[in-house]
Amino acid sequence: MSSLLDALARKFSPTQRLRTLEGAELLHAGSASQEWIVARSLCAYTTFDCSQVPAKRRAGFLDIAVRRWAPFADPDYHVAWSGGTAMVWAWSRACLADPATPGQVPAEGDRGLPESMFLGAPQAGGESLQACVEGVEGRVWRDHVLVASHWWPQAPDRAQWNWFLRGAGAGVVDAPPPVQELPRQAAPWASPGRRSFEDVGRHLQRPALLAAALAGVFVFAWQLGGFLPLAWRHFAIQSEIAALEPGLQPILQARESADRDAARIAELLALRPAASQSRLMAEVGALLPARGVNVTQWKYDDRQGLEVMVRANPTDPQPLVQALEESAWFGEASAEPGDGADRIRLRARVEAPSAELAP
Repeated sequence: MSSLLDALARKFSPTQRLRTLEGAELLHAGSASQEWIVARSLCAYTTFDCSQVPAKRRAGFLDIAVRRWAPFADPDYHVAWSGGTAMVWAWSRACLADPATPGQVPAEGDRGLPESMFLGAPQAGGESLQACVEGVEGRVWRDHVLVASHWWPQAPDRAQWNWFLRGAGAGVVDAPPPVQELPRQAAPWASPGRRSFEDVGRHLQRPALLAAALAGVFVFAWQLGGFLPLAWRHFAIQSEIAALEPGLQPILQARESADRDAARIAELLALRPAASQSRLMAEVGALLPARGVNVTQWKYDDRQGLEVMVRANPTDPQPLVQALEESAWFGEASAEPGDGADRIRLRARVEAPSAELAP
């Protein structure tokens, strides 16, 4: 009986595929719905402090925050929670399709999970290098929160590793740690921080399909005289489904409330006046060091914030990030490697009063 149930579970579980820079690989054949493991090479990572946001408003708040931050025109993302901190991986929605099939688009029910969550487990603290299906991932853990993550196509050298550590607020070391070769796990180490109504529907889909399949087995077993064990199993599954149904209504109401809140926030954000770029340029020029730092690229969007590419010598991003965050014009700031060895990409949220930003 257990082997029959296992076979049915495999049949009705989602088809699992691995998406990499090179293409797509089938990991597990199942139902028509698709579950994609997105390689770390295709993901961007950050964290959001939601400790001051009421629990019932976090989903809407995080959805807006992630879509403003994600460097993709069609962002899709996954959230893992540790207390009030949201650990977020984002990727292009187009990744949830096989590039070998031109014109294919992801189905509504398809979902993605980051490769990082299938490698290792949350740590109380420390830094490590983890081998991925492509390249390696650097990790910095504090209190079971992945405070920093960076991907390289090959193991970083000492300078690259110390640059990453400084950006995460950690001390420099004499040499990078050895690359860990942890195998990919069958299940992710954390669950999504939010569950939409569609996620709940997928959650209930498998018990419902199993119940239907068992009903057919029940008829066959009746003819063979094995009725009672299957009848009891069928009854237990039906009871489980009936117990889950009352919980759908609160989830629906919470989802509708989150959608209304998100729409209201978007309306309010749209009312903000656009910033005068000449004023922003003057402020950034005053904040950056007079020598050793040159702006090579400038990008500003009222919704996405400010993005500046600079050529810096030395390439230590910490003073630049600190200068932006200490300014009254900017809020949260971050830095990451640019297109060259001496280039740094700075991002900051513009928070100057509207009176200051008026042309």
